[in-house]
Amino acid sequence: ENRITCENLEVKLRALETIIEETLIRELEQENTQLRRDLEYEQAINRRTINNLRNQVNILKNRKNIFTAVLNNQGQVIPRLRRQDAFIYKVEEDFET
Repeated sequence: ENRITCENLEVKLRALETIIEETLIRELEQENTQLRRDLEYEQAINRRTINNLRNQVNILKNRKNIFTAVLNNQGQVIPRLRRQDAFIYKVEEDFET
């Protein structure tokens, strides 16, 4: 008997719907897994970027401290040099007279 009945069609339709749903669920699970991997990868890159930026900030702070110390030290050294220049200049004046 090759007659197609309404019941047979309904059973086949339900079976096809189940197959389609299971296939969609599997595809969504695979996509979700890939998205999780991508997110973990992006998070790792972001962590490295943040750490690199923190290191750069620390380097710049250290350079600022060094330059500040140098400038503060120059403030103490330059007047001494000026005094020495003035003294040398004064001595040269004495020789001309």
